[in-house]
Amino acid sequence: MSENESAALLEARDVDPLLRKSIVDFAAGNPFALSLAAEISRSPRADAERYVVDTVYTHLAGNPPSEAHRWALYVCAEADHTTEDLLRSVLPGGRSSELFDWLRDHPCVETATEGLVLGGVLREVLDRHLRWRDPAGRARMRGRISRVTTGR
Repeated sequence: MSENESAALLEARDVDPLLRKSIVDFAAGNPFALSLAAEISRSPRADAERYVVDTVYTHLAGNPPSEAHRWALYVCAEADHTTEDLLRSVLPGGRSSELFDWLRDHPCVETATEGLVLGGVLREVLDRHLRWRDPAGRARMRGRISRVTTGR
């Protein structure tokens, strides 16, 4: 959905105008994420944001077959373009070819000229999920990606 369509959906669902922009940015046009966030925004739940992140994560990321596959998704969410070489450099274990092929087949990953790209709401959800789940691991991964992509 476009930004205007997303904002209209949130307005129709009586979402607080102060929350609309952040929900539109978070959902990146995904109708499921928009609807869920709109519903939760009116909820008294103290853990509303965590619930939205976990629900969208489960719905879009599914159940990666291994921890290595989950980390490959995190790398793809963080990097501008994910290549087999990037995965090899960032993730230990020597499974970069397998992980790259698995990512390429993932329904939320697009193939671009310079590698694989994960966009939209899943990119944001994976970042928030990892920030909550393993902040130190996130920092290490980001550092490795930065060193590889900037050549430092």
